[in-house]
Amino acid sequence: MSADAPAARARAALEIRRYDEAARHAGLAIAASPENADAYYLLAFALHKLDRNDEAMRALESSIAKAPTWDDPHVLRSDILREQDRAFDALRAAEEAVRLGPNAPEAHTALGLSAGALGDRVRALAAYRRALELTPNAARLHRMSGDQHLAMQDNDQAVACYHRALAIEANDALSLNNLGCALLAKGQQEAAAFAFKSAMLIDPTLKAAKQNTHMTVRSIKQGASVLGVLGLAVAKLKLFWVFFFVGRLLGNGWNWALVALAIVGVVAGAAVVRGRLRLRRLAKKDPQLLAIYARLKQDKKSGRI
Repeated sequence: MSADAPAARARAALEIRRYDEAARHAGLAIAASPENADAYYLLAFALHKLDRNDEAMRALESSIAKAPTWDDPHVLRSDILREQDRAFDALRAAEEAVRLGPNAPEAHTALGLSAGALGDRVRALAAYRRALELTPNAARLHRMSGDQHLAMQDNDQAVACYHRALAIEANDALSLNNLGCALLAKGQQEAAAFAFKSAMLIDPTLKAAKQNTHMTVRSIKQGASVLGVLGLAVAKLKLFWVFFFVGRLLGNGWNWALVALAIVGVVAGAAVVRGRLRLRRLAKKDPQLLAIYARLKQDKKSGRI
């Protein structure tokens, strides 16, 4: 029997995520043609998806031995090693994939992921740039570039990358969530809340988006609360005690403390007015967001998020 038919069935099964079936057909392809490197690669891919990584690595060794100049097995090997927290070994596998496939975007992507796992943001970005030169409409690559910029606290570039990703794939929940993180880092709470909420609605299983939505709206609501603002002022600024002890050194501690309280009161009052205006604007722009926050608040109390 030719290996072509079972190999084709293995590929078709992988596409619909029937990994057990894919592994079985790949095994049949190997039995029909033991020197078929592609069949071993298909088997390795299926086994990896089944979390049978030791077996997957053995299948990859066979694939590499039978097709030593093929880059794809090295990409998969890099992915498996990285998932096993062997980032340095994953980087070496990705470098070999790039050497064998200099025009293969997947090889450069694996290099970027492995470099990023080792904290080498500059190299990761260079790898993603090369991959994007080869596949400019890959939303995932724009998102991953944004993730590196975000880790480097280069928030403007991160936002630009996420917007490029979303221009290609508007319903990418991860890009929306990470865009929210970058906007939050830039101090744009309202825009971040909308991004987090959109990510949560697109993918209700994305726990990070739920947590971020809850956290951001709660922060905006606290800014509209008298007790919240006063608590923040006292806890963060420590004005009362700073003025009290400075005043004691000057011999008039309580008068200085009263001055501190007056200043805190004025600052807090202004902050409350500003916070309530922001909350009103938020409710007007997106009434659904506050209703979602109320549900998330209950989920937070019950430990579901």
